[in-house]
Formats: sequence, C-alpha cells, structure tokens
Amino acid sequence: MTNIFRGPFFIIGKPRSGTKLLAMILGQHPDIALEVSETQFIPYYLKNRKLIENLHVKENLIKFYN
Repeated sequence: MTNIFRGPFFIIGKPRSGTKLLAMILGQHPDIALEVSETQFIPYYLKNRKLIENLHVKENLIKFYN
C-alpha cells in the first residue's frame, strides 16, 4: 500500500535559516507545487489564540481550514 501525503505542508523558520532555499529546492520536483512567499498568519494566530483552540474537534478544524 502506498501512502500519499496531500498536505498542507508548511515550511517555517527564523530569518536566514534556509527556509526559502528549502522551498526552492522542493519546488524543483515535478510533483510538488508550492507558493514561495512569506506570510504573517502564524504570528496572527498566536496573538489570537481563540482562533486555533480545540482543533482536535472536527468542526473547529474545518472552520480553521476554511
């Protein structure tokens, strides 16, 4: 049986830690499509923890994902 990972997959790290390089290397693979851009959504969610609480509850996870 083959397990196929369907994502999402996040590359996170501190500045100058090689995250852009890793994303560029992964992006060379013909079966991987990704957007190489920086976002501020992780700091946003850390400041607004209520939005990411109880993600083990399916309804909350779906709401977060959407």
